[in-house]
Amino acid sequence: MKHRSPRYLAAFLIAALPGIFPVHAADHGGHAMTAPKQAAAQESRNEAAPKLVLSAPRADFLQKGYVYVPFRVENMTILPLYAEIHGEEVTHLKPRIGHLHVKVDGNEWSWIHAQTDPIYFSTLPSGVHHLSVELADAAHTVIETQTMELVVP
Repeated sequence: MKHRSPRYLAAFLIAALPGIFPVHAADHGGHAMTAPKQAAAQESRNEAAPKLVLSAPRADFLQKGYVYVPFRVENMTILPLYAEIHGEEVTHLKPRIGHLHVKVDGNEWSWIHAQTDPIYFSTLPSGVHHLSVELADAAHTVIETQTMELVVP
């Protein structure tokens, strides 16, 4: 049997997933996020809880007003699969599927970060800023929230 590269496998999964899960139109902005305690109550006793680990922002980027924050997620796979688009089936996949909700300076709106690349955006004015990152499952149930202070010189 011929071995395939991880890149081939990822491309295959991305191409195949839309055919596996039915697509439903939905208003992404209308989802409700529940409290982390509710998400923790749903955890199976045999399954390790997902965990978000944020690294310190790169100081050399902050000097220019850019934000570059590496992270990793344990016990969950970060993929752009959402219950309102791909169906409730994605909430039952193992390993669990999720993404991040990213907010800056307490804004009510957030953007979805559904990749494993560092969180990267620009440009913030000089001063103190707050980055809030929520780890959420495919149904946007918030599992964990972490906030960090960013100081742009």
